[in-house]
Amino acid sequence: MNTTHAALTIPEGLFAAPAPRATWIKPLRSTVMLYGAGGLGKLASELLDSAGMAPALFVDLHPGCEAIDGVPVVTPEAVPETLKTRATVLVSVVTSPYDPIKAFLQSKGFDDVRPFYDAAELLVDQLHITNGWLAGPLNDTDKANIVNIFHGLADDASRAAYLQMLYWRVHRQERPFPGNTVSMADKWFPAEIRAALRDDEAFVDGGAYNGEVIEQFRQLVGDRFASIHAFEPDPSNFAQLQAYVGALDQGVRQRISIHPAGLGATNADAKFMAGRNMASFVTDKGDERISVLTLDSLDIPATFVKLHVEGAELDAIRGGIRFLQSRRPMVALTIYHNEDGVWRTPLALMDALPDYVFLMRTHAWCGISTILYAVPPERYVPVR
Repeated sequence: MNTTHAALTIPEGLFAAPAPRATWIKPLRSTVMLYGAGGLGKLASELLDSAGMAPALFVDLHPGCEAIDGVPVVTPEAVPETLKTRATVLVSVVTSPYDPIKAFLQSKGFDDVRPFYDAAELLVDQLHITNGWLAGPLNDTDKANIVNIFHGLADDASRAAYLQMLYWRVHRQERPFPGNTVSMADKWFPAEIRAALRDDEAFVDGGAYNGEVIEQFRQLVGDRFASIHAFEPDPSNFAQLQAYVGALDQGVRQRISIHPAGLGATNADAKFMAGRNMASFVTDKGDERISVLTLDSLDIPATFVKLHVEGAELDAIRGGIRFLQSRRPMVALTIYHNEDGVWRTPLALMDALPDYVFLMRTHAWCGISTILYAVPPERYVPVR
């Protein structure tokens, strides 16, 4: 991998032993409330309900309705004082920093406030969502590879994003660093990717969900693209994707191919936890079977590959090295779904594409939506 001079350095505290896991991952009270009635809050409510722990309330500064699926939505001031001290409040907001939200709720009398993802980690066997993982203590191999990745990133904004993710995953500290701006608006398409987009892109969307990223891509290129190949294994999501593509004008629709499959390390069937919105994923505990394909087995063009495959990103890279090396696309992939994101997933991509320019950006808080971007040097346009 290429290395660059870093003005930003790795704080010694990152490699210090973290506090015991039980500091954060601890039993919930018998009553649970959710702070935040947006998309994550609704998903959290569905997951908790499926585990027999339906929330008593949604708490939101600006309730947009009286109830969601029968659960009342109220302001913090409307919560009875007795409930504030006997319920756990799970913060289901990643669009703003967690610590100020926690301090605000505590100022209102809520005395047990935690991120939803801590509860998700506590109840991972019931909720089957892995985004609350903790890295645990780092060994010498971890430290050496983190240093290599840190210096393999192209700018201090990337190094700051990497450090911010690591501090959350190792120490549960939401520590911002100079140069890192948490921006949700440009997820998948930060300035450096937008500057490199061409009129003949062949876009490969791994984990296409309902087509929302395809829609962003289409808007950015004004429907001037060569092809789109979209892969989505969840049957419900695929149906939405199919409906989205089916409603497009024929001239656009005929350039889009959709595939009911996942991407991984080998061509095989796999157990899959389906019906979980954008959080469906491959797992031995899955209740359905899906087809998994390797990128290397595909005879399709690619100038831009997006991989958001709920923890299977490392497998997708391992099954796509020849594909990536021969086509030299831009790549964007998530690194926050499991412990592989600490260094194994980014290192695999850096090793596969050693001459590329590597960027990292953070698109949400609580260690979520950290994305590694890889741009071939012949397409890289520095943006200041």
